[in-house]
Amino acid sequence: MVISDGGGGGDCDSCGSGVDGWSLVERSRERWARLAAVLAVNSHTPDALLQRLAQSEDVLTLVSLGGRAGLPEAVVRRLLGHPDSAVRERLLDRSDRAVEIRIALHNDPDPAIRSACVEARFGGLGGVGGLGDVPELPHAVYARLAIDLDPKVRRVLTLVPHLPDDLVELLARDRDRLVRLGLLQRWSTLPAVARTMLEATADEATRRDLALYVPGHRPTPEVRRALLDDPSSARRFALVAPLDAAEAAEFAGHPDPGVRAAVAANPTLPASTRVLLAEDVSATVRSHVAMRPDVGPEECAAIRPWPADAVDTVDWLVDRLDDVDLLLRYLDSPHPAFRRSVACSPALPSYAVARLGTDPDHRVRRILAEHHPDAPTQPLVGRIPPLRRGPGGPAIDHPRFPPAALRRFADSRDPHLRALAALSRRSSPDLVERLSHDPESRVRVCAAGNARLSRSRALALLGDPDPRVAEAVVRYTRLPEATMSRILARAGL
Repeated sequence: MVISDGGGGGDCDSCGSGVDGWSLVERSRERWARLAAVLAVNSHTPDALLQRLAQSEDVLTLVSLGGRAGLPEAVVRRLLGHPDSAVRERLLDRSDRAVEIRIALHNDPDPAIRSACVEARFGGLGGVGGLGDVPELPHAVYARLAIDLDPKVRRVLTLVPHLPDDLVELLARDRDRLVRLGLLQRWSTLPAVARTMLEATADEATRRDLALYVPGHRPTPEVRRALLDDPSSARRFALVAPLDAAEAAEFAGHPDPGVRAAVAANPTLPASTRVLLAEDVSATVRSHVAMRPDVGPEECAAIRPWPADAVDTVDWLVDRLDDVDLLLRYLDSPHPAFRRSVACSPALPSYAVARLGTDPDHRVRRILAEHHPDAPTQPLVGRIPPLRRGPGGPAIDHPRFPPAALRRFADSRDPHLRALAALSRRSSPDLVERLSHDPESRVRVCAAGNARLSRSRALALLGDPDPRVAEAVVRYTRLPEATMSRILARAGL
């Protein structure tokens, strides 16, 4: 059954929009609630409707709403007082929240939110990520967290890079070993007093952690033996321990190939042991030797190969893409990881591009096509057939993806290829319009979410029998406000 909402009256979407009306498939209240939740993430939803969405009893809608930037203050405060912690925690995902809102969240009764406040700003327990441009918080906020009853809260506080010295010293005396470990992982930034306190600890676990996480630290013979005898710590210790010739030889003879691989990557590895490990029976150990920055291209090329998929690229080489002379020394490396790294540079001379453009490794050709303006574009199309989804599949939104391939995809009998053409931001409006009529609903879903689809056609797709198509329209399209209001009304808001 189809309900037409396009008749005359003040609520007609065609008023001032050039649209002749639209129709809605009859849906359950749950389906309308789902559309309302999707509307909460539409970047074009006006503030007045966001306030209506904030009245929802659906947690999914409120969580979606909380992740938006630029929320009206009234909406933020309503979400801040919500009893479900998932709704309150979502407010942390944006850097534009007012300082007083962040202070309130740091005092939240849920310890998971108190710790998430720090993680959201400074990254996870590995210190990676985090929000930028977040205003500094008062010292009193951090002081409360430093004595929080939940040790997880105190642990994440060690992520704060400029934590006042008095609080660092307080955490250095913390009874929880993982709190102290967090400080060890930022050793170079600790005040001298905190370092002395941690080094003087009699706690066995912390003395082990000092050897594992503090550069250059030499443990006692007892701690050293305990670390090597423990499979959970032996590999890391072999990677970070300062080595002399005798120690390196000892580690290189370890029965665990994982330990030998860690030794092969140790920055202090003597050259004599490096040569020994380059002949190791384990391909992983040999690859770790080959990828060391102190191994030249000739020595690297002499190392027996390892499986091509074992290592994708070489980090230190990718970090020096402007050093073309260095890159060219690895142009003919027998190890694909090095050729892939060279292919990342957009500054390669033409002869290097020609050579890598016919490389037997498909990842080399693909990376070259992604980064160099003169490389062949066919690798961007992917390996079809069989179609690969993921890194080897079509790079449909890459600026150099050939338009002819998109047109070919649009005419394919394979609905997945047609869906890719409908999804691509590089497809022409006419192509997206045509694919929005495709008999396969997954193709229509992709077309409905494409910004190149006309608004009149997007409105028509609100009546599509597949609810996923309507959801794609509501998520991405700049709908008339009257249309959005009507969806909320159907959802009971």
